[in-house]
Amino acid sequence: TERYGPEMAGTILANRRGAIEDDGQAGQWVHTSSPGGGGSGNEHLSPLGECCLARHLATDYRLIATMLGDDEDEEGKAKRRGPRVTPVDGVHPTVSKACDWGDDDHREVCRSDLRSILLRHGTYLDATEGSCRVVLGMEMGGM
Repeated sequence: TERYGPEMAGTILANRRGAIEDDGQAGQWVHTSSPGGGGSGNEHLSPLGECCLARHLATDYRLIATMLGDDEDEEGKAKRRGPRVTPVDGVHPTVSKACDWGDDDHREVCRSDLRSILLRHGTYLDATEGSCRVVLGMEMGGM
């Protein structure tokens, strides 16, 4: 089997949130966006903690933006909403092909998932807006 072939794409799609049927194994799988799943639904982090963590992982978010590349539709309009996250310069060209596998639906699901990550946390990444406390409205002023 190819590492990222149709079989792997099918497995990934089958394990998306809400897609697992109750076959006795459903309790084993927790989607990362679910509470306790390790994603943004983490009930242990305050909004301030989420902001600080996003800023700590800023390079990772920039790599996600690099994976998306230009991310434009057929008419040349940007598909990404929300804040602009600057891609990483000088990475290997294959990074921008992260979602170039499977059929059209698989590619769009991959790109949509990456866009979702940036949309949820991208607002925290612009340090020109000030500290996380300022961004969250906990204090006024600069950094």
